[in-house]
Amino acid sequence: MENLFVTDQQKNTIKGVLIGSRTIDGVEIKSIDIHAIERMIERGFGASQIRNVYETAEPKKGNIYGRNVYEKNGVRVIININEGVIISVIRLKHRG
Repeated sequence: MENLFVTDQQKNTIKGVLIGSRTIDGVEIKSIDIHAIERMIERGFGASQIRNVYETAEPKKGNIYGRNVYEKNGVRVIININEGVIISVIRLKHRG
């Protein structure tokens, strides 16, 4: 996977929408990993779309301790709940 060049403006726009918001289970978003920002841009996700997922989808425990997974409308958001960091965003493949 190639590294995307992310501008400061893109980072600031995304952070402005997400930082300070809370998940449905009360975790405050304090930071966004650059990996998550790159995946958002690469996969065509808007910050509001990502925020909607974790504000409305019931959390599931992640496969790593301290991480929750939020899924809605084919989008998965992984958050470190101890630090309030968005780790990654994934477009789920349809099974069928």
